Amino acid sequence: MPVELIKDIKKAEEEAKRIVEEASAKAEEILAEARTKAKEIAEKAEEEKKAIIREAIEKARKEAQKELERLREQKAKEMKELEARAREKMGKAVERVIKELTG
Repeated sequence: MPVELIKDIKKAEEEAKRIVEEASAKAEEILAEARTKAKEIAEKAEEEKKAIIREAIEKARKEAQKELERLREQKAKEMKELEARAREKMGKAVERVIKELTG
């Protein structure tokens, strides 16, 4: 009986060793999958961050373009008003000079 008991113990030890090795291999596999998933998530987050930044830059560019166009229109309007006033003043000045000369 002791020989059979020793064989059973040895068999149980081998089975336990096999189970530990399988569990260790499975744990390594799970860890590798987790690392891969974490890397994918980090890369996706980085791409999403870049996309958000690109969108924000594009929005800011469009807003700046609109503001630039508004300022150009405002300056063009102001220039027309100044030109009209200058023509009016020049006309009055010419009239005054003619009046002074013809007296």
